[in-house]
Amino acid sequence: MPQTFYLFHAYARLLEQTGSQTSQFVISMPCGNLGNLTASLFALQMGIPVSRIIAAGHGDERLWGYMRRGQLAVSDLNSRSLNTNLSRINRFIMTNPTMASQIECHTYCDKDIDNQIRHTYDDCGYLMDRNTAMACKALTDGLHNGETGVFLATADPAKYNLHLSRILGPDAKLPQLASSATTSQKVRDTDNGVTLPPLYSSLRNFLINNNV
Repeated sequence: MPQTFYLFHAYARLLEQTGSQTSQFVISMPCGNLGNLTASLFALQMGIPVSRIIAAGHGDERLWGYMRRGQLAVSDLNSRSLNTNLSRINRFIMTNPTMASQIECHTYCDKDIDNQIRHTYDDCGYLMDRNTAMACKALTDGLHNGETGVFLATADPAKYNLHLSRILGPDAKLPQLASSATTSQKVRDTDNGVTLPPLYSSLRNFLINNNV
C-alpha cells in the first residue's frame, strides 16, 4: 500500500508542471517481486488516471512475464512473489478484466540494461541502478504519441558502484553510500513516535487530520 504513494506523488508533480490533466498517463516500472506492479493496480482501483502500465523485467534467454488469456504469467520469480503479489495481481484482473489490456510486459537482457545506463548518463548525467534502467528503457521504447509517462526509480545507485564503474568507466562521478550509523541517526531524529493500528480507518483519519 505505501508504494501507491509514489504514483500519486508523481501524478501530482506532473499536474504542477503541465498545468492540466492528461488522459494518457503511462507508468513504467521494474518488476522483481512485483511490488510496484501490484501497487500500480491498487492505485488504479483508487482512481489514478493511468492509461497504460509498462512492466519491465530482466531475462537473458526468455521472457520474464507475459499476459496470457487475461492473466499475468511469470518465469523465474521467487516463491514469495508467486505466492503473494502474483495472486494479488491476477485477483485484481479477475475482478476488473479491463486491467489486463492496460498492462504490457517488456523483457531486457544485461546488454540492454547496461546500454541504457550508459546512454542516460552520457545524455543528461542522470545515474541509475539496473532496475531503474529497465523501467526507463521500457518507457522510452513503449511510449506512444500523445502520452505522458514516468518511470519508477527503485534504489540508490551508490549501492551498485562497482557495477556502474564497470559500465561507465573510472572517470564517472559515482555517489558514496551513506554509512548505516548516519542513516540510523537520521531515522531516530525524524521519528515522530506515531503508532497506528493496522486499520484502514486509522490510516485514513491520520492522513486527513494531518493534511498529509
